[in-house]
Amino acid sequence: MPASYPLNPLPDEAFRVALEDWELLFAAVLTRLRESVVRDAAGHPVCPVVLECVDTLAHLRQTHPCYVR
Repeated sequence: MPASYPLNPLPDEAFRVALEDWELLFAAVLTRLRESVVRDAAGHPVCPVVLECVDTLAHLRQTHPCYVR
């Protein structure tokens, strides 16, 4: 079922953000997601699928043609 609301395009300011700044923001989001995973008393993640998703996003970021190394 298609969304009943229009998609919001990125504001013009988003296109002026330096690639290095996007890299910092993306890294911050990945870090925040990793740190937000609840762990049990033994330190094991309660929901490991979240960490798997974060790792996959990190891999996608590194393999993207615009990735700055």
